[in-house]
Amino acid sequence: MKKYLTIVFFLISVLASAQSGFKQGYSGGLEVGGRANIGKQSAGGGEFDILTVHGISYGDGSFIGIGTGLEKLLHSEGVSFPLFLEAKYVFFKSDLSPFVSARTGLELTISDHNDICYFINPSVGVNIHKYFFKVNYWFLGGAGNLDGGVTVPYKGHQIGFSFGKSF
Repeated sequence: MKKYLTIVFFLISVLASAQSGFKQGYSGGLEVGGRANIGKQSAGGGEFDILTVHGISYGDGSFIGIGTGLEKLLHSEGVSFPLFLEAKYVFFKSDLSPFVSARTGLELTISDHNDICYFINPSVGVNIHKYFFKVNYWFLGGAGNLDGGVTVPYKGHQIGFSFGKSF
């Protein structure tokens, strides 16, 4: 029993020491990515994104911030402007570390069918020094205006990826 307790305390101390040394205070990032529509109700070909997020790192691997950007619709001449909150957790303070993140917010689309929608965007990724790569899922819901001013509710599903740099 004493051996097991010693191992447990050793692992706790190693994990606790691995968490120390995270940057604390302001943190930001810039990313470029793309996403493709999936599912029956998802129309069009997806989007190309340039996004930035800025917030606070708490020194224990957690981050909360606010972000915005520009998204080019691939199936029309339209563009979207998202505004979102992001929560992120980095598992280890090392040059190669996995993380999870989630975003939620609103997206204003200006195109032949103007609309505003909400979205939820969970992600998994890996930090490689100051750079990162992530794979994400997007759920979008809202109402779009069709020709003739008819408003139609919709739900969309997208799978995407992003490359970026943290600063």
